[in-house]
Amino acid sequence: MVNLEALERSSLFRDLPAALLRRLAAMGEERSYAPGQRIFQEGEGATHLCIIKEGRVALEMDLQIGRAEAGERRTFAAVLGPPDCLGWSAIVPPHTRTMSAVAIQATTVVAFEREALERLIADDPRAGTLLMRGLAQMVGNRLVEARAKLGFVIAMVSHELKAPLAAVESYLQVMLCGYAGEVPDRQREMLGRCSIRVQELIELINSLLRVSRIETGDLSAELGVASLQDVIEKAVENVAAAAREKGVRLQVRVPADLLPLLMAPLRIQEAVSNLLDNSVKFTPSDGEVVVTVDDRGDDIRVQVRDTGIGIASSELPRVFDEFYRGQMAQSKGLGLGLSLVKKIVEAHRGQIWAESPPPGEARGAAITFTLPKALAVHLSPGDRPPAGHGEAA
Repeated sequence: MVNLEALERSSLFRDLPAALLRRLAAMGEERSYAPGQRIFQEGEGATHLCIIKEGRVALEMDLQIGRAEAGERRTFAAVLGPPDCLGWSAIVPPHTRTMSAVAIQATTVVAFEREALERLIADDPRAGTLLMRGLAQMVGNRLVEARAKLGFVIAMVSHELKAPLAAVESYLQVMLCGYAGEVPDRQREMLGRCSIRVQELIELINSLLRVSRIETGDLSAELGVASLQDVIEKAVENVAAAAREKGVRLQVRVPADLLPLLMAPLRIQEAVSNLLDNSVKFTPSDGEVVVTVDDRGDDIRVQVRDTGIGIASSELPRVFDEFYRGQMAQSKGLGLGLSLVKKIVEAHRGQIWAESPPPGEARGAAITFTLPKALAVHLSPGDRPPAGHGEAA
């Protein structure tokens, strides 16, 4: 029988009645691990749930960045200590470890067999409800903390990288313009390629910064009453040159009587620009990209549809994931474009989805999102800006 104190301190068990805590204590088994010893491995079956009694444990997850055949795998870690819980997937189907756990100090955990916990929950449904409530709260808190840390790290690293890269690009332009002396054609070509690569890196960093800023979903400082038609027209202007160069036709269908909306206009413009850029990129010459806006009563529906190569059915569930790039993606990038669009739409309390091919079409893809007419994105009635404030310029 393990000491009750370790269980009483755990957020997972603290709301359980004393009788159930004593039953859990009788079920628990203390296990010790040396520094560097693996407690469990990502992907294996989850047979035990553990509470840390002493020591520190790193949770690690392999993350693939890029396409399967060209991507790289990286390990990210969070560090837990007493009285945190490990291996919660033991009591949640399909009972597969989503992370690995490695002791980074001499560590003791209290381990509970999955079968014993399942019997406990079956015998006392109320205990099961309390246990699952504690589990949901714990996992939710960890997700919030992980997102906050990730946003902070991305913003800090991006800022530190952007300044020296901007300086390098500035010096390259000075040399390319001949201000530092004559540059032979061969060296000019090489410097030009370097400049393009630096600009690509700066744009990738800007994408990371945009993701970290939108992560909180707080758009109150950017909200204003704006014309969605104007916002979309500006987004179309951003990709018009690329579409003309490629021979792709652009069409815009927006109702003339569409009322202005409360939104973050520059964010919506960015979202539509990203969708249009994707469509133009994956649509062959003589293809077509169409932006359609429909008033559906409670919300406005915006759709960007193309006649391009489409999205494989196996990839549709993942197209909005961060750092995901489809098998057909040829250009360089981090796979953040559609993820950023999704964050912008959800920050406006809208929904977004992808279809390929679109209904009634034989090929192509369509990305559709909604914007509620009654937006209240982190904004109290007293803070609501007057009409015209924040309108896209």
